[in-house]
Amino acid sequence: MPGTIHWEYHTDGVLLTMTGLVSGREIITLNRQIYTQDPQKKLRYQIWDFTGANRMEVSPDELHTITLEDKDEAAQNPGQLVALVGSPRQLNGVDISYQIFSQTWVGDGFQSESFRTLREARQWIEHVLSSRFATPIRQG
Repeated sequence: MPGTIHWEYHTDGVLLTMTGLVSGREIITLNRQIYTQDPQKKLRYQIWDFTGANRMEVSPDELHTITLEDKDEAAQNPGQLVALVGSPRQLNGVDISYQIFSQTWVGDGFQSESFRTLREARQWIEHVLSSRFATPIRQG
């Protein structure tokens, strides 16, 4: 499996590092794992890092499944941030489709953005979370 979950407990976030060929089935599996492993619903952000991916193959049905699962999660833990990181070639339009699907089915429960670098994604997360909470979020 070319995807790895890295929990960032100090900031209530998760970094998912994807490599090689990334399938929709794999994303669904990892998505379910992070929701199952966060039983207290404290997760504030998800960073999906596709910079090590060669290609993404995600069907519209798989993308729909992902966003419906995100909708269920948002009902229990609203306000999560989802950062999708990679070049336009790596993301292959999946980021744009996810954002459209997410806006349609998840609504305000999640906020999603695309970035070319992990650094840009972390800066966005820190900025948004710092504006929500009195204590600035420090990335480790």
